[in-house]
Amino acid sequence: MPARRPRIHVHVRTQEGGPKVVDRDFEAVSLLYNKSQGLFSNEEITRVNLTPPAAFDFMLALEEGREMTCISCGKCGFPHLDLGDFARKPHKKHFCGNCGSDSTWSKSEIVSTPLKPLHDQVAKNSSFETASTSIDLDKYPGHRYWVWASTPAVLWSADRPQQKGIHVHVNDAKSRLVDETFGEVVLNGKALDRTEVLKAMVARTLV
Repeated sequence: MPARRPRIHVHVRTQEGGPKVVDRDFEAVSLLYNKSQGLFSNEEITRVNLTPPAAFDFMLALEEGREMTCISCGKCGFPHLDLGDFARKPHKKHFCGNCGSDSTWSKSEIVSTPLKPLHDQVAKNSSFETASTSIDLDKYPGHRYWVWASTPAVLWSADRPQQKGIHVHVNDAKSRLVDETFGEVVLNGKALDRTEVLKAMVARTLV
């Protein structure tokens, strides 16, 4: 697959274990916000916009177990968002993307993102389980297939744990035969390494 900019994939089910009513990529997701949720100090916030760059850096931080928090600007009270190199290297001085103030300092070196309090409040189950199933792609000669590492969700409201593994699509000329996350995926007689698959995905992501 060619390199491309990240998008946000969304699954929505009306009931646990039911069919997906939404299963597609989006350029961004806008969330209505009520101040009664108490996540941010500025009461003027009515929406939180989830953009691909913010989701990408947050996903990598979750995957790597990196510590995150959310600091508010000392001048306007808006939550601070670190992106790119700033999202990978903790720091004390923070430049506000809302009002432009550069006078907010944290007591210690941190990485800040407003997705952290959203993630923590929405999550009903923060655990992961490795998928127990396996697939041998060598048994699908002539079929088209797509393979990518599962990634931790930015927002996860299901009661069940998230699955960790490698997700696979296999298509024949008419339909999709396989759409599942596996704990083991064999290709050319060798089991794929999820970590290496994720590295390849990140390397092909334009941010």
